[in-house]
Amino acid sequence: MDAFNADPEAIVVIKLHPVLKQQEAQLRHYSNSRIKFYDQLSTADILTVTDTLITDYSSVAFDFALLKNAKSIIFFMFDLPAYEQNPGIQTDLLAGLPTEPVQTVTGLTAAIKANSTTDFTRFNETWNTYNDGLATGRVVDHYQKLLKKKISVLKQGSVSGLKEVITLFKEQIKNLGIIFRISKYEDMASYQSHYLGLVWEYLYPLIQIGIYWLVFGVGLKHGGSSMHGISYLPWMMIGITPWFFMNRAILDASKSIFQRVGMVSKMKFPVSILPTIKIVGNLNSFWTMLVISIVVGLMNHVTPSIYWLQFVYYFFSMIMLMLALSIFNSAVSILVRDFHVLLQSFMRMLFYMSGVLFNFETDSFPAIFVRILQLNPFFYIVSGFRQSMVGKVWFWEQPTLTIVFWLIVLFFLLVGSHLHYKFRSRFVDLI
Repeated sequence: MDAFNADPEAIVVIKLHPVLKQQEAQLRHYSNSRIKFYDQLSTADILTVTDTLITDYSSVAFDFALLKNAKSIIFFMFDLPAYEQNPGIQTDLLAGLPTEPVQTVTGLTAAIKANSTTDFTRFNETWNTYNDGLATGRVVDHYQKLLKKKISVLKQGSVSGLKEVITLFKEQIKNLGIIFRISKYEDMASYQSHYLGLVWEYLYPLIQIGIYWLVFGVGLKHGGSSMHGISYLPWMMIGITPWFFMNRAILDASKSIFQRVGMVSKMKFPVSILPTIKIVGNLNSFWTMLVISIVVGLMNHVTPSIYWLQFVYYFFSMIMLMLALSIFNSAVSILVRDFHVLLQSFMRMLFYMSGVLFNFETDSFPAIFVRILQLNPFFYIVSGFRQSMVGKVWFWEQPTLTIVFWLIVLFFLLVGSHLHYKFRSRFVDLI
């Protein structure tokens, strides 16, 4: 804040990224007649009256460089060595900046006092090449050519569903690094303003498990009953752990493209990885809950067996199901705006129909009813995790359920991939 007071004639307006709301609240204590905060003004509004912009790695520099009132820009990159490693910057970014970045408060103070004028010519030639007033014409020409190309493709026959699925997997594998980096960032950003931070990601499902155990395990007297030879609590936990992951992953992934319309519209980005980012982002809590479930099982006389090897198969099956449903749901959520609300209600219903809290594979239920419920792919995963931990059945000993499960996965992969690639170029318009 001392650096901001370096020029006694300057008015400093602070506008932080929305993720940094908590830090902004702390900075407000330093506001005075020359250091201001304007919540009612957007970043774009403030830029139009700004002479000098102080920023770090933000794309706001590109917008500012185009304004007639832009006099100078100062890049304050105090964490440059660490930021270059994670999340990383373009190799040619520093060479393309119009001014040398400063990395210390002393350097920032000196730059403010110098009040030097910045030449944005080379910077704009590099980063704002197409901001010449003719962009609209180029966009129209591009879409005309694209439309002709699409018509030509339709005449020749569209890409087969299997090729679309292969393309989908290629994009996931090619962008694995981006998927893990963005999912890690989103995890930290989601809980940054909370006192307990990422602890909530694990605390919330544990609270729910405690409630369900009190209601169904103690209140309804299932606590002392035997489920596959073990007590109700470990039986419930090993089933509810994959359910928590699947439920959250599906709901988050279904709105992943809709929420990232800004990213989709402003840069070339592999849109198909957006649902996958949400799936990967929920894996941390899944692994933690799985370990807790195993520990609770061991404390309740569950012993490791060779059947635990099936965890690998059922985890792979769960991820494939999530990918298939996520690519399908994310596309349909854009085409049908009410789909996400419908999906939330449907997932609540499936919670009670997937054997998470109740063991309906008993004589208490009609055989035909049990058989229908067993065709539910979520039941296949929940039951599979239980069979791995406490059962004595291999997955290939249930060929009908296994075949039905993979047919459902293949169906949603084919349909979801087709919808995604058919409408991907129009997602921004549809949103």
